[in-house]
Amino acid sequence: MIEVSSVTVVYRTGPRVRNRLTAVEGVSATVAEGARFGVVGESGCGKSSLLRAIAGLIAVDQGRIAIDGFPIAPGGGRAARMQRARRVQMLGQHPEQLFDPRTTILESVAEVVAIHADRLHAAMRAQNDRCAELFERVGLHRELWQRYPHELSGGQLQRAALARALAVQPQVLLLDEPTSMLDASVQARIMALIDEIRRATGTTTVLVSHNIALVARVSDVVAVMQRGRIVERGAVQEVFSRPRHPHTRMLLEAHHEMSVVRDATS
Repeated sequence: MIEVSSVTVVYRTGPRVRNRLTAVEGVSATVAEGARFGVVGESGCGKSSLLRAIAGLIAVDQGRIAIDGFPIAPGGGRAARMQRARRVQMLGQHPEQLFDPRTTILESVAEVVAIHADRLHAAMRAQNDRCAELFERVGLHRELWQRYPHELSGGQLQRAALARALAVQPQVLLLDEPTSMLDASVQARIMALIDEIRRATGTTTVLVSHNIALVARVSDVVAVMQRGRIVERGAVQEVFSRPRHPHTRMLLEAHHEMSVVRDATS
């Protein structure tokens, strides 16, 4: 279970970091184990900052984040970082940032497997066999394993990034616009793959996106963010069919207008 309690995230910029930008303000949310949770909102509403805080990539200024009671925060010693990594992994818009351009995809994933080998079952097969198992699970063909990141397409690289995240068998998989840079057909295949893996492993997923249609397809519960706050939350069908908050209605109207334009020009 993910517990987000009264979380505030403030960025400080400018000379002597005097400028303050509150990206997330007093957000509380609970995500059940194995759930599909979505967060929607305009660019700059704070949804990605919230996800990065849940991942332990940035510190919160107020509040607390925990996964199954384990507090999530940046830093700490090696043991704390390992514990955090085994609880939560994240996929973003730019999977190439996860890989060293000088090493093959196989080498990059094998390194993660080796680091976390103590957590895997005692009779774990050789590292390369474990990587093969991961690559086969995400549908990355064998001829791609020895290639370098720049030699893979966006969809192939996102599959490799997913294999890397799954190497530690995380409880929670955070998805920050993971398909926004991909073609529509590839988007559908990647999200279907993630959902298939979620069902097989019981992994909790949290998807952040401005794409309402995508969130509606792969989430059961949705939160709508505006200016750093959650303004509406509930079952996807309920929120999107009978929105209560004006901002939710505005997002749905904008989404409908964009869909009409796309249909008219396609």
